[in-house]
Amino acid sequence: MISKKRMDALIPKAIDVIREMETREKSFFIWENRGATEVRTNFISKTYHGYFSSFGADMINSTPLAAIIFFEESTGGIEKRSLIPLSILNLIRKENSVTEAPETMKKLSSYYTRDTRKMENIAAAAAALKIALRTFPQPKSNEDERE
Repeated sequence: MISKKRMDALIPKAIDVIREMETREKSFFIWENRGATEVRTNFISKTYHGYFSSFGADMINSTPLAAIIFFEESTGGIEKRSLIPLSILNLIRKENSVTEAPETMKKLSSYYTRDTRKMENIAAAAAALKIALRTFPQPKSNEDERE
């Protein structure tokens, strides 16, 4: 069970993780062409909203490890599902000491064990990221606007 106090502390860190995703993957945010330059909007692709929402459901409907591997091992497409477990791992690093999830650890599946505390860390980080994502505006149209 995730305490309210912990979730309140995680959400601002999750917002920071989302903002940092721009440096890792350009497709995370929607970009507009403005003349000769391309400018990042504050909109996050609706696809990523869906990915974050489905991650938690996948953890419940299958197993946490199966959901992690499914998202980590995604290939192709403009939007990369693998950013979801990477974001979760980055938030776990922000919340805990470096020894909990060292920088050399590149995949959430390496962090995962059947240890209840680690599973709670993953679930808490996933929930905080899903909530934090809602602080960013969504595009108004049914499809992402990409020029």
